[in-house]
Amino acid sequence: MDDNLQPHPVDTNDTTAPATDTNTRQKPTSHIDITSTNSVSSTSDTENPFSTNFVNPRLDPRHHDFSVRDWLANLVRFTASHGVESNKYRHQQIGVCFRGLSVSGYGTPTDYQKTVSNVVLEITSLLRPRSSKANRKIPILTDFDGVVSHGEMLLVLGRPGSGCSTLLKTVSRDIHGLSVEPDSYLNYSGIAPNVMRSQFRGEAIYMAEQDVHFPQLTVDQTLSFAAKARAPPSGLFGDGVSRDAFAERLKDVAMAAFGLTGVAGTNVGNDLIKGVSGGERKRVSIAEAMLSGSALQCWDNSTRGLDSANAIEFCKTLKVAAELAGTTALVALYQAPQAAYDVFDKVTLLHGGRQIYFGPSHDAAAYFEGLGFERAPRQTTPDFLTSVTSSERRVRAGKESEVPRTPGEFVQRWKASTAYRSLMSDVQGFEERYPLDGPNVKELLEAKYSRQTRSQ
Repeated sequence: MDDNLQPHPVDTNDTTAPATDTNTRQKPTSHIDITSTNSVSSTSDTENPFSTNFVNPRLDPRHHDFSVRDWLANLVRFTASHGVESNKYRHQQIGVCFRGLSVSGYGTPTDYQKTVSNVVLEITSLLRPRSSKANRKIPILTDFDGVVSHGEMLLVLGRPGSGCSTLLKTVSRDIHGLSVEPDSYLNYSGIAPNVMRSQFRGEAIYMAEQDVHFPQLTVDQTLSFAAKARAPPSGLFGDGVSRDAFAERLKDVAMAAFGLTGVAGTNVGNDLIKGVSGGERKRVSIAEAMLSGSALQCWDNSTRGLDSANAIEFCKTLKVAAELAGTTALVALYQAPQAAYDVFDKVTLLHGGRQIYFGPSHDAAAYFEGLGFERAPRQTTPDFLTSVTSSERRVRAGKESEVPRTPGEFVQRWKASTAYRSLMSDVQGFEERYPLDGPNVKELLEAKYSRQTRSQ
């Protein structure tokens, strides 16, 4: 992935006011309400979330008063109080812990522009062994530490080229073309990295910045396939709820949550085939990933192409899933609004492939202010954090000779701080709670196999 990609202009069609007509485009912010005070709260008000007739309109994805938070909360209560077999519909809850994580890639020191006349020179490069000097090892990430427990959200900040994408790919085990150093420690709630990649591949996903779909399929067809891929066996939520009915209702919820009901019959499209707008295509990608129900989700600048309001609502929806289903989310944003930043539990800041902060999001600004940096008037926290790694940083008067400037200097100050010692204490606690190949792995495997249908 090219970290230098910039967001393209926002499609003004994405800010259209919501409407009840299914042929009218909807704005997702009209559906997502994380602060709702009218949520169903008692067991007596619980309804089958996959029923065709709802008493409470806030649980009906085809009603204009639909609330994602209420629907998910109702789903959790229903599974707990109506005898739904917990293993067959228990969301996997997997956190991640890494210590001394270092990642490298391979590249050539020089390259040339290929033309018809010199393409024959490529034959010599194909004959060279990979370990030769022509393909040298290039460090990308060096000595990263961190822990993200299930139900938490981590914001990954850094300037383009600092290694944000590589960190997300490494955590999600999408490491083609990358080399993780042997002394790097990774723990997925007791699951070793090789087991995570082989046995729990669907539980850790990496959502790239680019949107890749089958352009000839409609939005409805795309999301229906995604919902059916992870649907449980028929009858789990009642005799009248088949596997197809389950997937259909889940698809309706996803489309309502992201304002896609009005374009359900429109082709997804791409750069060559006419389809939905760029912002709507981005929301299709987000909805598709949400339907996977993965326990560990890595989102790489997934708000690219969305306006500020939709970007904030995307982060709030991730927060709802983290709170109610215990999912773990790592999100890299290059332009994060303050309201989106406030949703995250933790933040890590990258500078030149080095980690210079990892901790609670509400403590990050104070940490760098303590180093001698100064916030500009009306500057948001994510902008301030990113600015300390660039020439745009502001230094408090009298601290010019004390503040760190190079990645190495930042790392030296970071590892001497109380915040770093607190982080390493959390890492140790996670390792003790979830030892590699411990009893938690057996429970997660049993839950995985019990959820699979006979056709899987």
